[in-house]
Parts: sequence; structure tokens; C-alpha cells
Amino acid sequence: FNPGSDGLPVGLGTPAITGVTSNSATFGWSVIPNATGYRILKNGVVIATNSGAGSTTFTDSGWTPESTPNYQVVALNRAGTVTSKGLAKATSRKSPT
Repeated sequence: FNPGSDGLPVGLGTPAITGVTSNSATFGWSVIPNATGYRILKNGVVIATNSGAGSTTFTDSGWTPESTPNYQVVALNRAGTVTSKGLAKATSRKSPT
């Protein structure tokens, strides 16, 4: 098997958390060759689809304070999908009192 020879997206690593507040997290990932879009999963459930190969960041808002969701990214194209190797884990900050 030669990765990428069948047109599947290749090289999807673990998304990286770039910002966290009491009710949101922002994360990103590298542009993936052959990808035409990305599906974002939170705790294993699809929460969004980013269209376009350059759409490599996502902000999830509306969290419960002090929650700890796990995020995963799936690269998409007509040939199929490839899921990120790891999970991005974020813990939201405590709400200000």
C-alpha cells in the first residue's frame, strides 16, 4: 500500500489546541494533501464540517465550564476519509466568580 496513491488524504496528525476560555476552545491542524475539507468530532460525535482544503482551524463554543472534551479531525475528499491519529484534549477554564 502506498499512502496517497489512491487519492486518500495523507499525513493527518493530532489537532493542536491554540486557545481555551471558560466556554470555548480553538484548535487547528496542518493542511493535508488531497483533502477537500475536514469533519470535526467532539467526543466521537460530528459537530461540524469545514469546507475547503485551507480550512484548518475551528472554534467550539458553548461549553460547560470546567468540561474536558476530546476533539478529532477527519480529512475528506471524494476518495474517502482519513481520521487524525490522536485526540486534542482541552479543559475549559473555570468561570469567573
